[in-house]
Amino acid sequence: VGGSGKDSSDYELSVRWVQTTAWSPVLRFHDKGQGTGGCASTAGCARIVPWDMPTPFFEAVRAAARERDQLLPYIYTACFFATHTGLALVRPMYYEDPADD
Repeated sequence: VGGSGKDSSDYELSVRWVQTTAWSPVLRFHDKGQGTGGCASTAGCARIVPWDMPTPFFEAVRAAARERDQLLPYIYTACFFATHTGLALVRPMYYEDPADD
């Protein structure tokens, strides 16, 4: 998660992405500044890692990460259920109770 290119210094946007994806099955940071290929030699690639953000933004990201840590047992159980039932991990609420209008 995080901005890219010209959005890489938009810390508010990066924090909002982290807060949103903390509730998602997948949360990962894209560090495009230390990679290989074009980003290894291009200054235009974004390097978005929480510990490089100013303190108020870092603290917001840390809070979202801690909340996500509390959700991990639920996420793991949901993944296990999805693998054994074949149902998608993220699915509409309609699937839980189709009779509920």
